[in-house]
Amino acid sequence: MASNRKGRINEELQRELSSLIRTLKDPRVQQSMVSVTKVEATGDATARWLTGCIDPICDQLQEEITRKRYGYSGWAHGNYVRVDSSSIQHFDLFANAPNVEKLVGSGAYTINDILRAANQEPINEPWADKHFLTLNIGDMASARSLEAQKGGNAE
Repeated sequence: MASNRKGRINEELQRELSSLIRTLKDPRVQQSMVSVTKVEATGDATARWLTGCIDPICDQLQEEITRKRYGYSGWAHGNYVRVDSSSIQHFDLFANAPNVEKLVGSGAYTINDILRAANQEPINEPWADKHFLTLNIGDMASARSLEAQKGGNAE
């Protein structure tokens, strides 16, 4: 009986998520989201709409799906569902280049981290997963050795 109930819950969740995805992919919905951002003096309207409307819905979906799929015991063991709304709004990599450069150059993110956040394919090279620090854009190990060569404290 429990597996039959779980199967019905999974089917119900799948239908609900499919419906939400179809709605977000609907050209009319996308056109209305695009037209909102093109109106004068409403540059942050989409961000406010995401924060005030979509993110709370995603939070409710996360909680409800986690509750139905895993129950309290599964949740208590660390199982949960995360609904990520970060890629609903278009991310223009070139318009955000100065910010991306600061994120990579400060050592906070790797190049592949940025590519994944922009919904792009990661680079399959070891250097793309390194954290860089701006001393002529080198990796952190190079920055430490350069600092040590100068006689500074690299730690």
